[in-house]
Amino acid sequence: MTKTDGGGREQILNAALKQFAAKGYAGTSMRDIIAGTDFTLPTIYYHFGNKAGIYQALVDTAFDEAYQRMQTAAARQSDLEAQLVEIALAMFNFVRERRELTRLAFATLFAAPEELPAELRESEKRQRNLGFIERLIAGAIAARKANRSFNAHELAEGIYAAITFQVMQSLLDPGPPPTRRQATRMVRLFFEGAGVK
Repeated sequence: MTKTDGGGREQILNAALKQFAAKGYAGTSMRDIIAGTDFTLPTIYYHFGNKAGIYQALVDTAFDEAYQRMQTAAARQSDLEAQLVEIALAMFNFVRERRELTRLAFATLFAAPEELPAELRESEKRQRNLGFIERLIAGAIAARKANRSFNAHELAEGIYAAITFQVMQSLLDPGPPPTRRQATRMVRLFFEGAGVK
């Protein structure tokens, strides 16, 4: 084949994701990637530039899909606490449905620099996703529906960290993903505190 349509691009990305998940970025070759597709090496180079381009496309996919899921989840509710529960659940479902893609996104945080492409860019999309939660919280603070003792950025970082920790825990623990009850209690704990004096 000499060109890729949307389905072809997905086939290449899926094949690459399997290889990166099994061998890491440094351990995966372009030949490993094409072995799982119907495409030639020149075709893949034409559409992605190089292995780093494929990796970047996967990282972008991870953050873009998470962002879309967060937006969809938040739109189901109007109350901030309920929105954050829905966002947490969406992220728990994301790790359950797209485990390898989620692992790849986390690899960008924890891998040694030589284990990733030097030109990798992910912080802008990570900040965009955090910014979405920050805007929700800022709206609630402006409407006097959230604690004004902390600013929106501090609160967003706190709940984003709590959700991220649960997602990482789900990657490490092969057990069932967190439930709605767990998401609700996590968000409630975040808003109300443990009450320890």
